[in-house]
Amino acid sequence: MTPSARAAGKEIDFRLLIPFLAHVVLAQTLILIIRITTSYRTIELGLPVVWLGIIATGFAIIPAFTALSVGRWIDRGNDAKACWFGAALIFAACTGFWTSSQSAINLLAFSVLLGFGHMFCMAGHQMLAVRAGGAQNRENVLGYYMVAASIGQGLGPFVVGWLAGSAALAPAQQLFGHQPDCCRRERRHRADDQAAAATSTPA
Repeated sequence: MTPSARAAGKEIDFRLLIPFLAHVVLAQTLILIIRITTSYRTIELGLPVVWLGIIATGFAIIPAFTALSVGRWIDRGNDAKACWFGAALIFAACTGFWTSSQSAINLLAFSVLLGFGHMFCMAGHQMLAVRAGGAQNRENVLGYYMVAASIGQGLGPFVVGWLAGSAALAPAQQLFGHQPDCCRRERRHRADDQAAAATSTPA
């Protein structure tokens, strides 16, 4: 099949579809891992509960103010660039969470950055789905896209739960490079209590 026939929508472009779906799964997995663990991080830092709402709002609402401009830019043929840019923003947010997550302001700032990355990726992904499917297979490819996004959204919480195991709080220090002193003390006290209970239990 020639490129011109593929552009006419006579078959699915699997050379575009396969890496596109892999990117969707990876992006959604990372975003869910970070969003869930950020909530646990606010608890570890001893922040007021209101900060949970502020950080979540920063992720979802602030990028929305630029959504129309981003959509117009993508309509000019920049769908692939949007995905690359979104991936770069997600990577920058991950790096920020890893190196500087000791305050509420930092968590909010990197959550906003993550939200922009999510917006660019989502918008670009939808246009790439249309391109990969052509005129006759758009619905099929959009279905593949939704399945890939759902897989990523399921993998993220699964990874967090798997890393946490039986712990009362997810181990945020495995995502963020710094563990608050209060959490280290709490985990040490819990370990001491468990050891004391084990030694006092009769054989």
